[in-house]
Amino acid sequence: MNKLKDCLLVAVITTFVFYIGPQLAAASGHQKAQDIHKMEQKIETLEKRIQDLEKGQMHNTEDLEILNDDMVEIEKKTLMDKINLGAEIRVRGDWFSLEDKLNDVDDKVSITPSTRFRLNLGADVSDNLRFSGRLSILENWGDNDIGRFNSLSNSRVRGDNSLKVERAYADYFFDFMPVALTIGRLPMADGLPTDFREDTPRKSTYPALAYDTEADGVALSFDLSKLIPLPNPALRFIYTKQVQDDDSEIYRNDTLEAADLSVYAAQIETGLPGMFADTLFIFNYVNVPKLSAPSSASLSALLGAPVTTVSLPDDLGDLTKYTFFVQSKRFLGSWIDWFAGYSITKIKPSGTAANYLINGVIPYSLGYLSDDNLPDRKGHCYHVGARVNLPIEALNYPKFGVEYNKGSKYWLGTTFAAEDPLDKLAVKGNAWDFYYIQPVDKYFTIRAGYTVLNVDWTAPGLFYGDVQDADQDITNTYVLLDIKF
Repeated sequence: MNKLKDCLLVAVITTFVFYIGPQLAAASGHQKAQDIHKMEQKIETLEKRIQDLEKGQMHNTEDLEILNDDMVEIEKKTLMDKINLGAEIRVRGDWFSLEDKLNDVDDKVSITPSTRFRLNLGADVSDNLRFSGRLSILENWGDNDIGRFNSLSNSRVRGDNSLKVERAYADYFFDFMPVALTIGRLPMADGLPTDFREDTPRKSTYPALAYDTEADGVALSFDLSKLIPLPNPALRFIYTKQVQDDDSEIYRNDTLEAADLSVYAAQIETGLPGMFADTLFIFNYVNVPKLSAPSSASLSALLGAPVTTVSLPDDLGDLTKYTFFVQSKRFLGSWIDWFAGYSITKIKPSGTAANYLINGVIPYSLGYLSDDNLPDRKGHCYHVGARVNLPIEALNYPKFGVEYNKGSKYWLGTTFAAEDPLDKLAVKGNAWDFYYIQPVDKYFTIRAGYTVLNVDWTAPGLFYGDVQDADQDITNTYVLLDIKF
């Protein structure tokens, strides 16, 4: 009985703190007086019930149910106060052009309008537990049959108009040591320095040169501030897996030809002190062992002809990637933001190629960036850029930026979830990107940009097959309207 009385007393106090108090603060004039009167009546009713309980006069279960409903309402409001909701709407128009000099192709797309909607979710569940999520739709206007489907970029390519989970993860912060555990669909898209072009805070764990995808996994982050006398040093370990499963009999080995793909990554990062404040340095390591060969179904879709499998090796080899990245905002107190990144990819092939037949008669073999899957393949890419924060108050401090990246013949850019439609960081060649950001107010931003790719080499199957010479110029001129609230 004493516990029940204590609960009732807590209900009275909580009602005032979380429900009555804020409403009184928001009310004014005659309405305020009415609200005060109603709240006073509610408090008097609760106090009367407590008195009846103390006198032993409350025997009606209906009264107890009413009090329980009041407590549920108060608890619900307390929980709702911890939830953060936000939304983004983007309308974009792209004008593309292609000049393929080797194949004598000259093509233009006058405008491709698209809409992107995002619902951002967050909750500080407790001092130790935090949830973050994002649901997205990205589609061309009036079209639901365009773009490539890929489990590593499902919500970030122009496809159907269904709402997809872009990220959904929980962070748990342990009390006994400076470690955070992250589980779920990890924050691996919008890799640095996408925040420059998007004009947002940091949205990803990785630099985009290292890995820019959607992926489910688990991560551990260690706070090294007690060991390293630098701002916010951290060590991260990440594991993700791409399961190749037809979902028919999950308790058995799947019937697809491709093997599951595991990805292991580690990253150390830190800020820099003193005059280099707001500078971030990152070293990232990624390893993908036992690369799988493509299935005959995926090759049939790629080649536009029926493909049957003759033989598949257990794996095609290993991929290792090293990435160095540094980014600085308001460098030395100026209006300049800048970044620089360099990444190296190494493929150590198994030496055995995958063999197929096209149309049942034409032999076809594939390795990673080769046909015979024999030579080691090493590639690299560097990515540099700067952004000027123009000190023009009348224009709400607009920004102008430029980026440049250059990839070698055997460069592998694992940027399946890239924000830009040309996926410029994957290019084997050169890419320039210019953009201008015009804030209208705190919620509304306009961005205009121009991207040009000079493609020197292409791989017919993304990662598979011999890299071929190319001579293509691809451009994109775009304007987008962003509303965030």
